[in-house]
Amino acid sequence: MSMAIQHFIQQFDDMVNKLDCHVGEEIFVPQFIAHVPFMPRLNRSSYRAYMQGFRITFPDFCQEINDSFVANSRLVLRVSYRGTHKRDFLGIPATYREITMSGISIFQIENDLVVENWTELDIFGVIQQMSVVNLMSSLS
Repeated sequence: MSMAIQHFIQQFDDMVNKLDCHVGEEIFVPQFIAHVPFMPRLNRSSYRAYMQGFRITFPDFCQEINDSFVANSRLVLRVSYRGTHKRDFLGIPATYREITMSGISIFQIENDLVVENWTELDIFGVIQQMSVVNLMSSLS
């Protein structure tokens, strides 16, 4: 893995875990586009607000990068998130439960900067953890 990719991974990790959202200006092109669940396309500014929203809802929100690999000009990260649910999330009032969420992000990289991102998150798993009733047992 190139030094530029390793540097990006560290900066992205800092952006999420230290809420250093200004890092986005260093690692994303000005025309950056992100595709994330339940959201319209995000640009660099709205992506920063999206990340800040997780920190507001889950004040101790943190990310762990489990795997990373590069294929062609794309970086793929398999990540785990955790945080305590302290504000409304998708209309669900705060439960004060520790929530975990898995995800996969693909970053299109050109000239050592990210031009586009596609993220998939286990939102159903998060909703299930927040629910008083176990959704899986109610389906059987």
